[in-house]
Amino acid sequence: MKTMAQAVFKNKPLLILCMMMFFNYGINTIVTSSVSYYFTYYMDSMAALGTFNMIGTVTALVVMVFVPKFLDRFDKKWLYLIGSVGMAVQPVYMLFCPATAEGMMGLYIARFIWG
Repeated sequence: MKTMAQAVFKNKPLLILCMMMFFNYGINTIVTSSVSYYFTYYMDSMAALGTFNMIGTVTALVVMVFVPKFLDRFDKKWLYLIGSVGMAVQPVYMLFCPATAEGMMGLYIARFIWG
């Protein structure tokens, strides 16, 4: 364990990658818990949670096909930053999203755009 920690802290790209993955998992945990809470207590509709998660999965599967084209056109850092900001925007949007059909549709659209 000690040698692994030394290898990570001596290798700057590996350290940055570890920090990015920690940040990514942190955002994902916050989004998942916020969405679960939102649909359970605010919208009072657990069935909508399944639809919301399905939209994110389908979007991710479709976008994966285009990742090489995005990488040719944009920098990896920008793509990561855009994806991370998009994931962080969803819980913030939920703070202002009304508990109506229109609010839920807006949340679905945000999920489709940001995956």
